[in-house]
Amino acid sequence: MKSILTVAVLIFTIPCFAQNVKPDKAYEQIGKEVTICGEVKTISSVSNTNETSMLLNFCDDFPNACFTGRILISDFPKFKEEFNNYPGKNICISGTVIMNEDKPEIILKEIEQIKSN
Repeated sequence: MKSILTVAVLIFTIPCFAQNVKPDKAYEQIGKEVTICGEVKTISSVSNTNETSMLLNFCDDFPNACFTGRILISDFPKFKEEFNNYPGKNICISGTVIMNEDKPEIILKEIEQIKSN
């Protein structure tokens, strides 16, 4: 009985995690926890009156990126060693997609949210 339950759990949970979303389709996933996979085109930093952020830009450079992975400066030390290696690299970013200034993004808090693709 235990093995049947395990198989049932796997059958119903694998589809939830199996689908990766392309960066240009991230806007369809607002409010959902997903994995976005694609090539990082550029990296950049942006500042406003409240905070500085480091950005992983997909599809194009900021501010024209179709999707962004945002790292708040307070979390940046967790990502610092790898950050400059991301441009040109295919990666997957997991988290909840939010809208920021009419662009979809995922805020990255932990390095485990990023995987090589």
